[in-house]
Amino acid sequence: MSRSPPRPTPLGFRARLLVPAVVIFGVLAFAGREADAAQRFDPVKVKAAFIFNFARYIEWPPARFAAAESPLMIGVVADARVADELRAIVQTRQVHGRSIFVTEVETLDEAQLTHLLYVAPAGERRFAEFLPGLRTSQVVTVGESAEFHERGGALVLYVDHDRLRFRVNADVHRSDGVKFSSQLLKLASSGD
Repeated sequence: MSRSPPRPTPLGFRARLLVPAVVIFGVLAFAGREADAAQRFDPVKVKAAFIFNFARYIEWPPARFAAAESPLMIGVVADARVADELRAIVQTRQVHGRSIFVTEVETLDEAQLTHLLYVAPAGERRFAEFLPGLRTSQVVTVGESAEFHERGGALVLYVDHDRLRFRVNADVHRSDGVKFSSQLLKLASSGD
């Protein structure tokens, strides 16, 4: 008695079982990695790191400081979380041989004492009020909107394809004696 060879299982049947399992596993694994990445990626920390690094690549005239040992002052308008994160970053660091002091800014007088001033979106109305008094003060301003840029903000942070980037307002950075390093200008996105 001859036995007929075993009937092969159609590949399509196996694939129909295997493909959904692989797809479900892949989606779950990808979603898990995305959730982990989202937990690790904190926009406040990234903004604070950008602001600190801006200070490293900008040089203010010596006359802008009260004394040779005076700290570099970073001001923050309307974002206590960014201010706190900046304090954590700068507590043991120096820029251009100077210690760094971070302060939350409420008034034009306080803003004029800073070297680098971050204006959160919630503080842009206040920035518009500060701007006339900041034009000749050699304060480098950092913000996040097209309106901030149009009003005369020096550095603008923005998100492009899930990455934080920045632009330099060429008209502002060349006008007041503050020097932006060529490295900073190379890293900036083009376009005004």
